[in-house]
Amino acid sequence: MQLKSPTSPLFNADTVEDALATNGVPYRRRPWLVVLGVAMSLSCAAVVMTLFASSSHRVSVLVASRFIPAGTVMSPSDLAVVQVPSDQKIATLPVSDARLVIGKRAGTQLYEGQALVPQQFASQPVLLRGDQIVGLTLRADQLPMGGLVPGDTVQIFAVPNPQQATSIANGEGSSLVSQATVYSVGEVPISSSQYSAYISVIIPENDASVVESWAAADQIGLTLVSMKG
Repeated sequence: MQLKSPTSPLFNADTVEDALATNGVPYRRRPWLVVLGVAMSLSCAAVVMTLFASSSHRVSVLVASRFIPAGTVMSPSDLAVVQVPSDQKIATLPVSDARLVIGKRAGTQLYEGQALVPQQFASQPVLLRGDQIVGLTLRADQLPMGGLVPGDTVQIFAVPNPQQATSIANGEGSSLVSQATVYSVGEVPISSSQYSAYISVIIPENDASVVESWAAADQIGLTLVSMKG
């Protein structure tokens, strides 16, 4: 008997069995092969569904909405939200953690669309090129009422007569630096009990020598321009 072509419309399981038997080829059904085939099909389907679900599951993360220079105090307008796959390997910051960024200073320059992480931001003010930190040991009457914290912006005055330090809030004295950033606030040694705080400020390096001279003569004072953040 001549075998029928597999392309024939009459080619089916029954004719295959008949053809094999007619040509002396023993034929035996193997149910375990059917079970194996079904299992493999189900496994492949499961893998495909898992990959699809993984690629379709996305989360909202924060990125820079624009180019942000180092030292910028972050505000909500500096943030944008994008969707990324949840299984990606790069570090990101969820939208729910925006509070970890807002009000902080960028420790480095950030580019538009760059993913944000907490390590990119400093709790202390950032020292930029052309800046210098100057330490000032001050009495209570040389400081704004309520004290200062890192990140505050102050104006530095020269007071020719140290007894006039309390009048700088009224505009008396000569302005040395119109805007300086408080870098740190520390306690003074016990031996310097006449002073109340040791304030480090960030100022342009061109103004540093003048400020230090007036500070050494104890003829300097600070007023608060704006509070941190």
